[in-house]
Amino acid sequence: MKKDYLKELEKHGIVVIPNYLNKSICQKLIKQIDLFSKTKKVIIEKDEGVGGDLRVFQFEDYSNEALNFSEDNFIKNIVSKYTNQKLETHYVLAGKVTYDRSIKTNSGGDWHRDADVTQMKAMLYLSNVKDENGPFCFIKNSKKIDFQRRDKTYPFLSKILFKIKRLPTTPPRYDNEIIKKVPGIEEMILKVTGDIGTLVIFDGSYIHRGDVIRNGKRYSITNYYYPNTIKAKKNSKKFLKSRTQ
Repeated sequence: MKKDYLKELEKHGIVVIPNYLNKSICQKLIKQIDLFSKTKKVIIEKDEGVGGDLRVFQFEDYSNEALNFSEDNFIKNIVSKYTNQKLETHYVLAGKVTYDRSIKTNSGGDWHRDADVTQMKAMLYLSNVKDENGPFCFIKNSKKIDFQRRDKTYPFLSKILFKIKRLPTTPPRYDNEIIKKVPGIEEMILKVTGDIGTLVIFDGSYIHRGDVIRNGKRYSITNYYYPNTIKAKKNSKKFLKSRTQ
């Protein structure tokens, strides 16, 4: 009997599925990312004292394998049932984190939520990810609890909108030094290690980040899921334009 991945996702906000994609496809995707990074424009994001990972947005436009992953109905069915609405992949992000002893590097910057509302993602490890390779880190039970946020605010109009929606008016970004002081935090943090082809489906409104890499490289591709509506597509298009100009 297959494991009930939906129930696990509903209980914890995250589900890890080993051996989801075979090794040969993952290795092909790695080669595509490396080739793309040599010939096309890529983004190196550095923020909050960490980050510095290589990112390629809309990788499905350049890779049939990434396109197939974005259209995976098994995953879409799980994330749609979790949110009680039909979700579609709006874009695929290819990522590469490389150890460099001279800088502090991870994926996605410091601890954060993607938003204070549910945001579904499906990340696939294309390489073996051990503790030293910058594994994905996820704070369990952080859907309903919060910590001290960084001293930043949204733009004025966005701030008004969030107030109307009764959402926090400070972006959900957190300093690792603050997080480390939370009592019992080590037991709350799940570090997702796994072999090539490991799939991680998670709710990005829980607090998470990529751990700082201490050796080797970490390759991944990630589906970003949104409702299949004109408004949601317009917002994604606007976001992607800001990242690819």
